[in-house]
Amino acid sequence: MFTVGNTTIKGCNDRSIGMKLSMFLTKPRYLTGIEQKRICKAALFLMVQNANVTSRCVVTDQKVVVSFESARRILSIGDVDTRLLTVGENDNVTIDATIAFAYDNPPGSLAGSEYVENAPLLTQDMDALVRNRDGCDPSSSRRRGRRRLDAQCEFAMDVVDQVSNVEALVTEAPSQFPSISTQPSSLPSLLPSNQPSENPSISIIPSQSPSTSNIPSSQPSISPAASPSESPSISFSPTTSHPSSKPSADPSSRPSPNCPFVLDECFNGGMWSPFTCECLCISPYCPDAVNGWCTQTSCPANYHETLFDDQRTPWFEYGSSCLASKTLPSSVNAIYQSEEVCCANEYPDNSGGCISRPAAVLQLTFNGELLLIGTSCSTSGSERASAVGTLASSILSSLCEDVSGLTCSDSSKVVVNKYCGGDYNVEAQYSSGRRHLETTDDEGNQQVNFAFITQSTDSDEIQAIQSLLSSYLQGTTLTTFLESVKANVLASNPTSSLQTLSALTYVAVNAFIAGVGLFYPAWGYLETCISDGNQGPYMNRDHESWLYGNLISCCQRYYGWDVVGCIQRNAEATLVSGTISSIVDPTDILYFPDWERTDTCINGGTAPAYMKDEANLWMYESLLDCCKAYYGWEGGFDSCMSSQGGDPPTRSPISESWYVDWGNIACVESCEGASPCGGDHEPW
Repeated sequence: MFTVGNTTIKGCNDRSIGMKLSMFLTKPRYLTGIEQKRICKAALFLMVQNANVTSRCVVTDQKVVVSFESARRILSIGDVDTRLLTVGENDNVTIDATIAFAYDNPPGSLAGSEYVENAPLLTQDMDALVRNRDGCDPSSSRRRGRRRLDAQCEFAMDVVDQVSNVEALVTEAPSQFPSISTQPSSLPSLLPSNQPSENPSISIIPSQSPSTSNIPSSQPSISPAASPSESPSISFSPTTSHPSSKPSADPSSRPSPNCPFVLDECFNGGMWSPFTCECLCISPYCPDAVNGWCTQTSCPANYHETLFDDQRTPWFEYGSSCLASKTLPSSVNAIYQSEEVCCANEYPDNSGGCISRPAAVLQLTFNGELLLIGTSCSTSGSERASAVGTLASSILSSLCEDVSGLTCSDSSKVVVNKYCGGDYNVEAQYSSGRRHLETTDDEGNQQVNFAFITQSTDSDEIQAIQSLLSSYLQGTTLTTFLESVKANVLASNPTSSLQTLSALTYVAVNAFIAGVGLFYPAWGYLETCISDGNQGPYMNRDHESWLYGNLISCCQRYYGWDVVGCIQRNAEATLVSGTISSIVDPTDILYFPDWERTDTCINGGTAPAYMKDEANLWMYESLLDCCKAYYGWEGGFDSCMSSQGGDPPTRSPISESWYVDWGNIACVESCEGASPCGGDHEPW
């Protein structure tokens, strides 16, 4: 037992540090115990999510700082001589909290330390979790019956306006357990060691004051001197020449020749190749026999088809950024040796933005559903994970090997997103069969939902792949596919839950073709957010202000009055086969005042867009709460409550209300009887 709550026990954690958390508040007060726990829960969540590190946390101290535009105090109402502090809109309220934080770095890793000591990143992540956002007031939700619509409200607090700084208080004192660094210190120690090192360091920089030894070295220096010795050594025996016993760790597929000349310009979008000492030219050009420039149009028949064999993959402008691929779209008019060179030439006014923006490659997502007959759902999470990986690999192998005309690339993969009723995100990659489990679930049946995903820069090619899959997965070829999947599953030494697989059935769901770039608003023609890379140049110049990495964020920014409709229209715009179900609007079940038509509270999804956009202000989960808020007067409340077919209430909201009893300076309920009743309120 300890007399204070911030004592740590040596040996119980890898790192124990203090942290300073500074936040702007909406009102001058300390954090409550629940709010302190929420701060710590947010920190623990971020450590697991970003560093995969377990940690412990406790708030040990708080200090509230109010910065006034001008100091002022006013007397409170009444005769009590109490002075209250008032905060104006131009004043700042800051709380500085001290946190004791302990965490465990994984063996051989400093992931936890690197994340905790990155103050800007940690501040940004904490601000995103705990700052107040619309619809995230938990006390309001419980008191007034409103639905909490934001899934990220778990850590948000209404009192926090902004997290301004989260900083690890790293001590400057030496550690009791010194760390071992792979990089030498920039400043040598002033005092020599009492004993020689068991692992002497090897320096690539010669000493300015070399030591003199009477004993010759047992082996030559690893790094030769930058200048010749004034007193060269004399050898009495020749050096025996042997080839290196250690080949290069990263040998080149084509050694760099000593080019007799280098062309600074290839013209017509061509690129100089240091491997073959020639210009690589894009259609319709090829190198001129006289000067080597890309000016010749009478080219060998297979010149462009074999252009990049054994060559470095070229970069080119595509979808408001630069992309590397040996398959060139017809729109490409220049190729480059690197992304930096491509962006510098194609986006000279914002090359950094070009590098940070993803290229909007077209992606086909072909969704299907299998029913596994004769199988069972294991109760073991690890067995289910293994089963899902087996299914993903088996489906991918069957499609890539059996569909005639389908050529799978490194971008091709199968993702299983539902199995035995649980949501998964397990993928099998064509090139390496990599699998990555995200989530598991224990409820289930034998239905498997999967998606075949592949990418291309060619619109015709991606459409052709979709047509191939649609044609193959029907008739006799569908039977072949199902038998192939079954054979692959049973041949992969599956878990016991899959060993009894006797047959499969298939249902086509839908397919989408969309870009994988950043989302922008397609004003004037689609009225939704899309990611095909065709946004205007002004958006690219300031992409951090205009473009978003996901559809929902873009819809919330540019179509905030109809977010659900924006998402639905995106699905309709990218759908190429099958059907899509209507996206469920979470506000459909909430009650709102229908002033224009029925003049009462109703639900059913017909609320105006401005109410749906701020449902936490306008809408309620229950008819009772809605009627109280909007039809609380005598007669109006009865009519509102009975409008949906229910019985009228026995008491009106007015008789259930509270009022101030000024004689006793207390709030009492409008009812007869013992406290808290104070008698019926006055008619006024």
